[in-house]
Order: sequence, then structure tokens, then C-alpha cells
Amino acid sequence: MSPVALAPPAMAASSAAAASLRRLVGVLLLGYLAFVIYGSLVPLRLVPLPLDEALRRFANTPMLQLGIASRADLVANLLLFVPLAFLLREWLLGARRGPLAWLGSGLIALSCCGLAVAIEFTQVFFPARTVSLNDIAAESAGAVLGLLAHGLAAPRLRGWALGWWQAEGARPLAGRILQAYLLLLVLFAVMPLDLTISPVELYHKWQEGRVDLIPFTDLAQDPVQALYDMAVDLLLWVPVGLLWRMAGQPTGQVVLRGVLLAAALEVLQLFVYSRVTSTTDVITGGLGCGLGALLAAVLHTGGGLQRVAWRPWLLLWALAALALFWYPFNFGWGSSSLAARWNDALRVPFVTYYAGTEFHALNELLRKSLVFLPGGLLWAGWAAQRSAGDAAQRRRWHRRGAVLALLLALVVEGGQLALPGKVADFTDALLEAAGAWVGLFIGGRLWAAMAAGRAMGGASVRTATVTERAAADAPPPPAAPARPATGLWLDAALTLALAVLLWRAARLPGAPYNVVELLPGGLVGLWTALGLSVALALLLAAPLWLYERLLAARRRSAWLLAAVLAASVFTGLLLTTVVPDESLWDVVGSPVLGWPGELEEWGRYAALHAALTLAALGAVWGVRWLATAQSHGMLTRWLLLTLAAAVPLHLVVVSWAATDNLTELMRDGGGPLASALLFIGVAGLFATGACLAALLAGARRRVPLVVLMLLAWPLATLALWQGSEPMLLKYGKAFSAAQFLLSADREHYAGGSALIERYVAACGLLFGLTVLLQRPGWRRVTALRSLPAKRHRGTSSSRRVKTA
Repeated sequence: MSPVALAPPAMAASSAAAASLRRLVGVLLLGYLAFVIYGSLVPLRLVPLPLDEALRRFANTPMLQLGIASRADLVANLLLFVPLAFLLREWLLGARRGPLAWLGSGLIALSCCGLAVAIEFTQVFFPARTVSLNDIAAESAGAVLGLLAHGLAAPRLRGWALGWWQAEGARPLAGRILQAYLLLLVLFAVMPLDLTISPVELYHKWQEGRVDLIPFTDLAQDPVQALYDMAVDLLLWVPVGLLWRMAGQPTGQVVLRGVLLAAALEVLQLFVYSRVTSTTDVITGGLGCGLGALLAAVLHTGGGLQRVAWRPWLLLWALAALALFWYPFNFGWGSSSLAARWNDALRVPFVTYYAGTEFHALNELLRKSLVFLPGGLLWAGWAAQRSAGDAAQRRRWHRRGAVLALLLALVVEGGQLALPGKVADFTDALLEAAGAWVGLFIGGRLWAAMAAGRAMGGASVRTATVTERAAADAPPPPAAPARPATGLWLDAALTLALAVLLWRAARLPGAPYNVVELLPGGLVGLWTALGLSVALALLLAAPLWLYERLLAARRRSAWLLAAVLAASVFTGLLLTTVVPDESLWDVVGSPVLGWPGELEEWGRYAALHAALTLAALGAVWGVRWLATAQSHGMLTRWLLLTLAAAVPLHLVVVSWAATDNLTELMRDGGGPLASALLFIGVAGLFATGACLAALLAGARRRVPLVVLMLLAWPLATLALWQGSEPMLLKYGKAFSAAQFLLSADREHYAGGSALIERYVAACGLLFGLTVLLQRPGWRRVTALRSLPAKRHRGTSSSRRVKTA
């Protein structure tokens, strides 16, 4: 077929896209104009005045002196008219140029100025609103800025918008959605626009505690509220990771970009006076991007939309939304209170948002809508699956989803009528439903583009990089050599030898009394030592075995989570069986919840062991990456899992501890910083031992391993010292946490050089155990003793090569 024959359909498609864009601009213009007028008159408290009195008051409108508290209002009024003028010129003039276009722009500017004057004059009849010349000047300046922005950016934005209808495949469409979403994130970051660069004001912001450099210290005291806040922050970033991954970026790059972007936004918020700059948001940004990237990978590896089980996910999302909005479920059904709350729920729409700051209004709007947006995306995927390419049927499913989203939002707000601590407002129901509608709109177009790209054989749903696709087309790597039959017997023999070693070491003179109490003499102590040796083997030797097994798994992230949970649960069950109750209670506390059997002790220790397991996995996998120069994305998955588990594990192990025997050994009673430092310290010790084991196993890449070993041990020591309590007053004595753990008895606490010698001996024992347990595993890593593969830039052997 000739190109000429293709021209008419292409022109028709382009004309249809242009017509759709013009209709969209018209709808946005009418909606935004209604928003400007309505938002300028809320809370609609009309006080009739004679016309001459109103004109007299308006003639005496003052020019107000604005401080930092009112600076946000001035900037908000300035920005309010920028989109209005932009949309008005696009709808009336479009891409026209020339003298008539300049004349039209002038008339648009005058119309916007007239609208600003009319709004301010109307506000005279609404005393709740403040009438000032500042608002008229700011809104008129905003109209001029909107016209200038249209002249500079309209062609690019018009092409971007036309691509929404013309994009075939997920990648270009995901890129366009991502650009719009990132713009919203930046706007949200600078709200409420009380910008400042004054060193004095920045110093006052620091003094007032709105700059948090330590992660998780800015969270609410209520654990559920803290989890809710973090969940909402994660939801803000999940679409970024999802869209970046669908646009073709690998998972590691997505996480790195998410962390850098979140850090940049926090630096930007440093100059917004009323906002809090927190490193917690940097962590949640990276974690949210990682979760979004993994979600995109699941959509691909799961066989596309047709094989995704949408209904269970929809049900899970609906239950989660109800739980978020209805917690703590303290329903009260008094008729008088219900009647009063019903009257409050029927208040003037958006009046509660007017009563607060612009940031509070935008924050609440995003919180409400973002919780419902995933529901719209999920329903759009289910609709695409059920319609099987039938556009009419897909639209019917979308209409049903829109109605069900509104009904669920009404149920949410109706339930809040009976919750004393909640504020029921049917405006929120509209916002929540709007979030689901936006999800339906975006999801419907995105899934349709994915299906179209797949049908054309063009843009693939797969979002791997070029390197990954080349690797997928390449022949499979040779299988790893089979594990020797004697491997299991060797591991069992090493575990038994370790048990005897631990039991005998507890009998040596000068052994710490905590170890002596844990491993008493006789068969009881030997039985306990055997259980501890199995736990240590799982902690130190299993990471290498698990790494190799995960490489062959399809859903590595899910199997990694399952492996951590299984190891923690099994070890908790094992130690509650072999360790005396008194010794276990010294760590996790005696039961306080009244759970049957040893379920509570088991669960508490399982959480503690999960933290140790994550530290060991990160240390060993990091050393493996340095030793073999091979990266399979496992460290990224470990990092995401660690960040996701940090807060829950800290709550269970520290905040909700049933004893102070553990928390009193942590600095300041066990804050988030102390937990983070102790985690880093333990991981550093594990990494030092893993480096030594890899070197003894014959690693060829010795320099990075030696450097890491020389850095990890002193840094781990510093982190452990800073995370542990330096001064305890107990048993009539003053001592540090290190002295309590390492001293031979409670009457003679080691100090000075003796304490350092004991610490070095304890680290040496740990490193020796690590080498003993890990060396067989390192010997089975075939890439450990081979040099990294070289990548040639061309076919000629005379060209330079670069180590991968």
C-alpha cells in the first residue's frame, strides 16, 4: 500500500484527536471558571446590601500590608488566573498567530481583569471574604502570566495532549502521564506557597522543628496514624514507579530516580516556610517507586491483563479503604449525635477546605482521592479483561465502576457519621469518587494502549531495557554445577560442631554471664546450643543458598518475602522450644496479651529474628555483588523489603516490647534512630565476616572486598556504640550496654582496654562462625573465582574493552 493511501486515515485520526482536544479544553475551561467563582465566594454567607453602599465600600477597598502568613494568599491568587487565561486563549484562538491573535490576547487579558474586579465586588456581599486591591492586582498579573505561558508552552503542551489519543503502546502514554503527575507532585511540594529565602526565616523554621534530618522521628505517636500517614505517602509515589517502569526504565533506576526526586522535593520544601522537610519522605519516595516498579513487572510477568485476578485485588482495596477511613471503629449510634452530625455533613460544599490553608485543602483532597484512585485503575483493568476488546462493553463497565465508586464513597462518609473522632462530609464523598473516576479514565486509556500495542505487534508491554531484552534473546547461561551429595551432610556436621563449640565456650573462664545463663551445663545446655547453632546457620549460611534459589524464581520479590517470614517463624518456633523461658523472656518479655500457649513469645522473637535476617541478607548479598561483579536486582528487592518492614518491626520489637530488658540497652530507650543504628551495626559485622569468608574461599576480586572489610568493621562499631545506651543505672551500679552484655559478672563490669578486648574477641568469634558456616557456600559460587566478563565495543580485537 502506498503512503498516499495512508494519508486520509492518518489525517482523519489527527482531526479526531484535535476535535477531542478542543472538547476537553472547553470542559476544563467551564469547570475551572466555576471553581474560580465558587471558590472566591465560599462559604456563601450572603448579606444583602444596597447597591450604593456596596459601591461605596468597594471604592474604599484598601491595599493591604502582607506578612509571611498572607504571602501564600497573594501567590495563590496570582496562580489562580494563570490556568484560566491559558485555557481561554487555547479555546478561543488555539494556534493562531498574527495581529488578530494579539488583539484577541489583549481582549482576554481585559476580560480576566474584569472578572477579577467583578469577583472582588461580589465579595462585598459576602463579609466572610476579604476584599483587597492586592487580590485584583495578583489575579490580573496571573492572567498576563497565563497568556505569556500560552505563547511559550502551548505548542509543546498541545502536542503532548494530542499524543494522549494518538499513542499506540504503553511506553509513550506512560511517559505523558508521568510528566503530568510529576508536575502535580512539584505543585504539591510548594504548597501553600509561603516561599522564603530569608536566612532568618529559615533559622526560625529550624528552631520550630520543621526540619527533620533523622528518619521516622516526625511520625505521629499513634502507630496506626503513623502507618496511615506513611501509606498515603507511599501511594503518592507508587504511580511514579509504575509509570517510570512502563516507560522503559529498569527497577534499579526507578528506585534511584525516586530517591533523588524525593530528596530534591524535600530540599525545595526547605524554602516553603510552613512545610516540614523530612528525610522520611525520601525513604517513602524510594519505597513507593520501587513498589510501583514491581507492580509493573507483575503485570508483565503475569501474562498481561488477561491473566491478572482483578476481583480479589478490588475486594482487598475496598476493605483497605474502609479500614483506613473507619479506624478505630468506635461506632456510636446515639440518635441525637447522629442527627447533629448529619446536619454537619450537609454543610456548604468545600467550606471545610476554605476554613484551612491552601496546603491543608490540597493535602486533604489528595489524601481522599488517592485512596480511591487505585480502585479506578483496578476496575479499568477488570473492564478491559471482561470486555475482551469490545469498546462499547468496556464503556458500560466503566459506567458501572463510576456508580459503584460513588456508592462506596457514600458508604465511607455515612459510616463516619457514627464515628465520634471523624468528620463526615459529603464533599469528601465527591472527592473520593472523583479519585476513582480519574483512575478509571487513566487506566482505561492505558490498558487500551497496551492492548493496541500488543495487537499491532509494535510497542511491547514489556518494560525491560535494551540490555535486558538482548539478554533475554541470548542463549541461556550454563547451569550451575550440581551441589555435591556431601553438601548437606557437611552442613549438618558443621551445625553440630558449632553447637558443641558454643556449649563448650560457655564453660570457659570469663565468659559473659548472659551466655552462661543461656547455656547451662548438662544436656539441657547442649540442647539449647543445638537450637542456637541451627538459628545461626539459617542466619549466616542461608543467604547464599537463598540467593541462588531466587535467581531461578519468577516472582523473586514474593519469594523473598516468603523466605524471610518462613525463616523468622521457624526460628521463633525453634527457640521457644529449646531456650529456657526465663532466658527468652529476658529478650522479648513475659507474655502480657493472654494469647494461648507460647504464641506471643514466638511472634515477638520472630519479629526480632526478621530484622536480623534482613541485616544478614543485605550484608551477604552486598558482598556477593562485590565479589562476583554480578547484579541481578536482588539488592534492590532487599532494600525495598527492608524499608517496608522497618516501621512494623520497630513497632513490634521496640515500641510494643513486653519488657525493658531490650529497650533499656538502646540509646534513649529505643527510638527509631537507635534501631536504625543497631541494624546498620549488625549488618556491618555480618558484612565483615562475609568478606573474610569470600576471601578465604578464593575470590578473585580481592581489593573491593578488603576495602569493604576495613571500612565495615569500624563503621559497625561506631554505629553499635551510638545506638546502644552509654549509661545504665541498675543493680546499684552505673554501666553501659556494652559492659552489661560483655562482662563476666554483675559485680565486676569490664571497662577500658578490658572491654575493648572482650568486644574484639566477640567480633572474632562472630567472624570465625561466619567463615565456618559460609565458606562452603562461597565455594559453590562458581562466579566467585572467575574474572568478570569483558564487553567489547566492536568486533575488532584491537579495540579497547571495558569491564562489565
